[in-house]
Amino acid sequence: MLMNLGVGISFLIVLLIITSIFFSKKTLSNYTNKMFKILIITTIIGLLIEISIYYIILCTSIENMFIYEVLIKLLYVYYIFWMYYFVLYNYSVFIGIKENDSKFQKFEILISIFYIISLILSFVLPINIEINDIYIYPYGIGTLMQYFIVSIGFMIIIGCVLKNINKLKDMEAIPVIACFILGILSSIVQYYHHEFMFIVPSQAIAIIFMYFTIENPDIKTIKELTYSKEMLEKANNATMNSLNNLSLSTTNSLSKLLSLSNKKVDKSNIEEVIDETDNMKK
Repeated sequence: MLMNLGVGISFLIVLLIITSIFFSKKTLSNYTNKMFKILIITTIIGLLIEISIYYIILCTSIENMFIYEVLIKLLYVYYIFWMYYFVLYNYSVFIGIKENDSKFQKFEILISIFYIISLILSFVLPINIEINDIYIYPYGIGTLMQYFIVSIGFMIIIGCVLKNINKLKDMEAIPVIACFILGILSSIVQYYHHEFMFIVPSQAIAIIFMYFTIENPDIKTIKELTYSKEMLEKANNATMNSLNNLSLSTTNSLSKLLSLSNKKVDKSNIEEVIDETDNMKK
């Protein structure tokens, strides 16, 4: 437990540093960035809850576990909020969100309803506490419900990936997939080894990994500037090609006019005038 407490505190310090840096810089105003900001804050809250749980176990009497049960319930609420925002984040990465996107609005409503119901069940369903000489951990229908909710979230994310499988070729999708796999592995480990509360630290690792790969404001700014430069160069090239074509066409037309003006044409002969005019149009 002491080691778990140390790990939680370490991740909390790292995330606080990353958060201060991230929010001190200008970021792109889009839905993906908005979800990532919420995920950072939510993960910090989760770490604080988990650290509090370890402190209660190590420094208080095990006879009165009311505070422990309250913190476990809060941790379950955190799981639901984190998965909710992570699902929306993955939707924006793999499927994309357009302005006034009715399809996304319907998706967001359905997801919100599901997680609101899950939130209510997390408060209502009972949990049991196992206490032995090695560790203390919660179990029961309330705990199993959390694994079910997380599993549904992972299945929705898989659906988003399959919806746009070509997105996997994009380098930005690799860190998200890595975090997705890490989340599944941490859930499996915690399910079979209750003494290791590894889900929150794994989510902290996911946030740190995404920050240093795809969500770093400096990296995103460089990518946007590079993209803008490429688009500007394409526009300039298209404009120059149009101007060159226009110049060439004008030059040819002027040359034909000069040729016609220098050429002796019998203006009384209408057919000859028409023939020379048609030659200019060619």
